[in-house]
Amino acid sequence: MNEISRLNKILTEGIHSRILLNVPFVKPIEAAGFINRVLSLLKSDIYRSDCPDFPFCIILKDQNTNSNYDLLDFHNLSIYFTQNNIDTENIITLNYSGLLLDEVYTELIETGEEASNFTTENDVLLFLINGCSLQVFYKGMIIAEPPLDKRIGQLTGKELPISEFRALLRKFHDTKVKKEQGFLYWENKKEFILLKRPEKHFRKHLANFLKENTFDAVIEEYSVNGTDDKVDIAVYTRDFQLYFFEVKWLGKSEKCRYEGSSAQNCLNSGLLQLNMYLKTETKAKSGVLVVFDGRREPLEIEILSDITSTFSKKLVKEPIFLALNPISASHQSKKELATILRNSKIIN
Repeated sequence: MNEISRLNKILTEGIHSRILLNVPFVKPIEAAGFINRVLSLLKSDIYRSDCPDFPFCIILKDQNTNSNYDLLDFHNLSIYFTQNNIDTENIITLNYSGLLLDEVYTELIETGEEASNFTTENDVLLFLINGCSLQVFYKGMIIAEPPLDKRIGQLTGKELPISEFRALLRKFHDTKVKKEQGFLYWENKKEFILLKRPEKHFRKHLANFLKENTFDAVIEEYSVNGTDDKVDIAVYTRDFQLYFFEVKWLGKSEKCRYEGSSAQNCLNSGLLQLNMYLKTETKAKSGVLVVFDGRREPLEIEILSDITSTFSKKLVKEPIFLALNPISASHQSKKELATILRNSKIIN
């Protein structure tokens, strides 16, 4: 699957897919980052509290520049508006990084009709911004008009950047995993038997949670450069950084069992696999092994010292455990629970 097909598959809704499917010349990964930055700008508190009272347009171009004038930064954008006559020329030309280009358009575009006519005559991708509203034009048509007053454009105040993945994973455990609040994963809770193919369920629900609870990310399955290997969850940030999440599970399902030495082998192989991904992919910022622990007794697992010396600095060397144990803490002594939490670093 080529790059465009892969991203068209994962960006299946909203402004991202509409642009990727309708505009042939955009670069999928770079365009996703640019779109995320535009949305983040328009839904930021600082922009909404002091947004321009006039329409302006952004034209996206695939060009390099020596400029470092980032106009997707609200401070820089405000300065630009004070230094230029927006009343007569309101088109800003930016590259994928949001940097101002030298190319100048002398038109004034204030309405959707004017934007439609302009993009009919010019082969450009144009973002018409009026206050907190956004319309995207190509070939005379509105190809996207995200509802910025709804979920896609308005933060609830509870979303976090993906860089705070530890807090996100704790929230995921506390609100979705613990006591099966968000989804079911036990086939037989009494016997500690998980559903068939547990990893598939855990990966799906974790990816959905990250998608809904981050404000700077595009979630996808990712093929590592030069290989057929796929990271379970890859998160692109708006500045093109990659975060990898590899998902493993411990305990037993109908046909599989990862307990004792097999649990240790599972985790160590997962870390080695993730380490390989990080060394292969230069864009990667960080890699995390997330372990859904369905063992009856979630005891400490030793990470083999002879492999840790080879780990990439980008790898979070201690796996993050999410405890599935359905037995409440009241059934265990406080001392036993504290020991488990301390030694196994389990989120419980």
